[in-house]
Amino acid sequence: MSDERRPAAIAWTSGGDATVVRADGVQIRARSSVPFPPGTPVGGTVRANATVAFVVKVTSSRRVANGIWEVRGRLVSPSAATIAAFARLAEGEAAGY
Repeated sequence: MSDERRPAAIAWTSGGDATVVRADGVQIRARSSVPFPPGTPVGGTVRANATVAFVVKVTSSRRVANGIWEVRGRLVSPSAATIAAFARLAEGEAAGY
């Protein structure tokens, strides 16, 4: 579900999905199929490992293409495994995987 139509890496609990564009510690940026208002806590899971659940506190959403929004936010109380999973997803996206 990204601009290049790669498979979505994360699934939002409230519906929709996203690919991770960038992860820098607890700060993340994703291309999402749905927008979220700033301040909203949004839950989700990493598709490759459904045991990695997370919550992102959204700082901004902006439309970047038809049906695609860039969502920025901060992981809320993430475990080391969650931070590592997002780092791997961001690296994979940068490599085109």
